[in-house]
Amino acid sequence: MQNIILSGLKQIPFFPQLPEATLRSLALKAQVAKFSRGEKILKEGDKTNSLYVIVSGKVKIHMNYAVEKPVDLITLEPGDYFGEMALITDEPRAATVTALFRTVCGVISKADFWTWQTTHAVEINLQRVSHKKIRYLNQKTQKIATSSVYQNKEV
Repeated sequence: MQNIILSGLKQIPFFPQLPEATLRSLALKAQVAKFSRGEKILKEGDKTNSLYVIVSGKVKIHMNYAVEKPVDLITLEPGDYFGEMALITDEPRAATVTALFRTVCGVISKADFWTWQTTHAVEINLQRVSHKKIRYLNQKTQKIATSSVYQNKEV
């Protein structure tokens, strides 16, 4: 399980070129969370404080923003991650995450992340991935997805 979590952590853009041993120490902080098929792991608009790395199963990320039907954005599988911005911002969740199958995630809390960050003197490279840029892209995605749904409705 730790190797899958480590693989997911390596993909996160604000961990540039960190030694594997440093990332492995963060992976060890992950708690196991299990979700049933169809269970909502996170809901759009929730205030949460954890990073999730998928160990097994599959999830979909979707938005309900101003539309009758949810708009699916992406499907994630083992080794993928979501919720990373919760570690560095207090912004509410931009989308809902639902388990498509029985899913197991490694979950790293904001408190554990900041303890690790301080202990290992890791600088978070916010110039490389700023939360404002991510929020901008999320808003842009909402507009595109909503526009697409309304266009399909008229057809």
